[in-house]
Amino acid sequence: MNEHRVLNDEYGIASMQNVLLDALDILDSICRNHGIQYSLHGGTLLGAERDHHMIPWDDDIDISMRRDEFERLRTVLNKETSDVYYLDERTLWIPRFIIKNTDPPVFIDILIWDFISEKRIEQKLKILVLRALQGMLKETIDYSAYNLIGKVLVGVTHYLGKLFTNRRKHAFFHYAATKLLTGNKEYIHRSNDSYRGCSYIMDKDYMNDYTELELEGSQYMVNTRYHEFLIMEYGQDYLTPPPENKRVLSSGHKAIRKSISSKQK
Repeated sequence: MNEHRVLNDEYGIASMQNVLLDALDILDSICRNHGIQYSLHGGTLLGAERDHHMIPWDDDIDISMRRDEFERLRTVLNKETSDVYYLDERTLWIPRFIIKNTDPPVFIDILIWDFISEKRIEQKLKILVLRALQGMLKETIDYSAYNLIGKVLVGVTHYLGKLFTNRRKHAFFHYAATKLLTGNKEYIHRSNDSYRGCSYIMDKDYMNDYTELELEGSQYMVNTRYHEFLIMEYGQDYLTPPPENKRVLSSGHKAIRKSISSKQK
């Protein structure tokens, strides 16, 4: 495991970020040992590209991978027994690589690329279904994050979700992500990403080739076309940090850590 030194502790999470990087080292080693490809993603990728450092207010790590790579990783992790880490597929709809018994829990989100139809109407329908299922899988809802229409929609799907077991809802989500409206399998999207993120559609070759980026003194995998994602997500000027009022810790991550902690107990 590499020795990390996140020094910027303006937000009081440098120690957590160092444990996150330890988790990334473990996951990176597992992937390399088994020939599994992944890419840094989200704010983790953005920080690596901007200045090779963690974003000071980023309290999780994101990676993305194709569905076939994730299934290989899942098989490896389920075969191994470890006192250090495990794969959590019970908290919401995103699988997470978790380091055991840290306080607070640290996790790596794994965003998965699945096929989606080449037809616009079918793309919209699949994304609508996935978003509805996300609402059904939510454990708690921060209604302040939505406008009036959003509050109604997320509230309806949340209460609809109470009619089904968690296992059944995850089965619905897996079927929609992997089987529903895949078309000619010429396009992919991150089926389990956020409300906005699952709508970013790329050609099927987007995740085929890989290089490396430095983050806090270590090298990690990135897909060679990662700039396309950064522009989509953060705009052409993604190298410019956001205004200070946007540099905040995610309230949603706090709720996820609380959920993970209760399940570990």
